[in-house]
Amino acid sequence: MRRLPIYFLIDTSRSMTGANKIGAVNEGLASIVKTLRADPIAMEVSCISIITFNTEAEQVLPLTSLLDVQLPTIKAFGWTNLEAGLNLLLECMDREIVATNVKLEQKGDYKPVVVIFSDGGESRGNYHAILEKVHARFAKCQNVTAFVATGGQYRSYVEQLKEIVGSTGQTITLSDFDSASFAKVIDIVSQSVSRPA
Repeated sequence: MRRLPIYFLIDTSRSMTGANKIGAVNEGLASIVKTLRADPIAMEVSCISIITFNTEAEQVLPLTSLLDVQLPTIKAFGWTNLEAGLNLLLECMDREIVATNVKLEQKGDYKPVVVIFSDGGESRGNYHAILEKVHARFAKCQNVTAFVATGGQYRSYVEQLKEIVGSTGQTITLSDFDSASFAKVIDIVSQSVSRPA
């Protein structure tokens, strides 16, 4: 069975505690999983992974079938290290995504979906060192979207995320993380599920 890998890369730095942003992210993830589980196609093909980044990065949910997903409660602390998050995302994708094997005539996983959540702020990591690898991997994705809830601040950070997702991705700026913003996430993921590539 071919899978549709969906990776969530989530900023869990200290600034995400403001206005209970991290609480909204936890609720939003639960809403995404609930909505996808109501879709028979999504139930059949979707797999979800969650990677968090603050001072360090951690895969808090390895790539797991939608049926078996048990969401962890995500907490915010430390400072923003976007480079660590991107590095771990690439490692997990390389390790977990099954490639097509032409010799054995076996189709691999569908092209993955990547969703990034962040609230802006200065990143202490140097993501430029891995930007070429990031773009090469993102070019093989079905959809890459970065949601940035900056409250009108950190415009330079928004530009950084635009640079990271590259020409094949999109960056959506929000005033905050709320039910309306997660409705956009659900729509993007649902579109990918309805016509996986």
